[in-house]
Amino acid sequence: MCHLVNRMANIPKPVPVHTNVTTLQQAKDNVTSALSALRSLEPPIAPDIYTCHSDPILKGQFHLVWGLLYHVMEAFQRVPIQTISPWNKDIPRDLDMPNENGHKLQQLADDKIVLVEWLRTQGYLDTLDCTHVHPTFDDIK
Repeated sequence: MCHLVNRMANIPKPVPVHTNVTTLQQAKDNVTSALSALRSLEPPIAPDIYTCHSDPILKGQFHLVWGLLYHVMEAFQRVPIQTISPWNKDIPRDLDMPNENGHKLQQLADDKIVLVEWLRTQGYLDTLDCTHVHPTFDDIK
């Protein structure tokens, strides 16, 4: 989550990250830092129910985790990305022109592609039809 926020959000200072998490406290620090950064964004990108507590995320509560990821994805997709498609090559698009946040459109488009591929390699985009297939830590107890 910290890497996602650092890569996609327009924040003044990168979110600190424990890269090789070995303890639950380090995982909690990462989630808390990411949620804190998400809460500080204006306009807010997710309802407070998703960003106010780290414990449900650490416990793997399916609906909360995927609800947060959905809102994050929707917020980052609001940035207009214009790319040249094979069907409209004749329409000039300046992908090196910064948008209102100072990000270059081509770089944002590339970051989104990298993000989707990373989510796919981590298995996060596998079939999500059945919630009972994805038990939480509470279910395992």
